[in-house]
Amino acid sequence: MSRRLAGLAALTLLAGSTAACGDDATDPQPSGDATSIATTTASPTPTTGDAAPVDTYADVEPAPQALDASLVKGVEAFAIWADAEPEETPQQLGGGTRTADGEAVAVALSSRTGLLAMKNARAEMRYLDKRNGLTTEPLEMLDPVVVDGLEMARARGASVNGLDADFFVHATGETTIEVNFLTPSSLSEAEREEWIGQVMATLEFS
Repeated sequence: MSRRLAGLAALTLLAGSTAACGDDATDPQPSGDATSIATTTASPTPTTGDAAPVDTYADVEPAPQALDASLVKGVEAFAIWADAEPEETPQQLGGGTRTADGEAVAVALSSRTGLLAMKNARAEMRYLDKRNGLTTEPLEMLDPVVVDGLEMARARGASVNGLDADFFVHATGETTIEVNFLTPSSLSEAEREEWIGQVMATLEFS
């Protein structure tokens, strides 16, 4: 498993062993109708002319636990769920918790610059498809999303222990920002988008 994903796997194990479970307080609280959230986050909102793109997760209630974004190049702000156990190291931020049903949820954000950054998001996704070390089958490319006004490529694959892995990538050729989630495959699409959206709504690029 690559170093950039090792932290996510560790966070998932941490989430799975967290003492607190079975409490509805650990689940994200929907900011609106969950079905509408899943529908609106499927793809970036179309724009016309020179209008700025609308953020995909603009209407999702943001996660409250801010992490030290200064540790990660290219990131201005990033937060995780209220009850998540935070992980903050140079060039990687994240956290893990559990749903009300006791299933693990985790996120890891990482940044790569210079020679470690590939030329674009497509190249980064090709690398992840072959070598991410988390998924057990080829990645499925999903519609891109818009976060803080920038497009991020998105892909998903099945992982071990009944988890799904979602990968989000923004790459300029000089800097790559990657956000990875592990969520229970038992979640509905609306529930998964709520967990993911609360974190992605906090991401700001520098």
